[in-house]
Amino acid sequence: MAPRRVAIIEDHGALRVFLRDVLTRPEWEVTGTAGTADAAFDLVASSDPDVAIVDLHLGSAGGGDALVRRLAGLPELLAALDAVMAGERYVSPQLAADL
Repeated sequence: MAPRRVAIIEDHGALRVFLRDVLTRPEWEVTGTAGTADAAFDLVASSDPDVAIVDLHLGSAGGGDALVRRLAGLPELLAALDAVMAGERYVSPQLAADL
């Protein structure tokens, strides 16, 4: 099984390093880290991670919640959370098409 790809977006350097170190495991691949919303948008666009850990209180312009909206996928995230909370499995339509 291929490692799951994750991007880490956190403006506190120590926490960013901690998360990167925790996720440095065979089953995870950290595609990169970013400390600002602009850098995070570029990182996600260029590295195409499976998931991004985003600090919603990001100290840069717009913050993390604006970044999440900018990255799109918010409706899909909400649908996924609803499905999981209902005890169902959720697979992104994009991922399902690749299977």
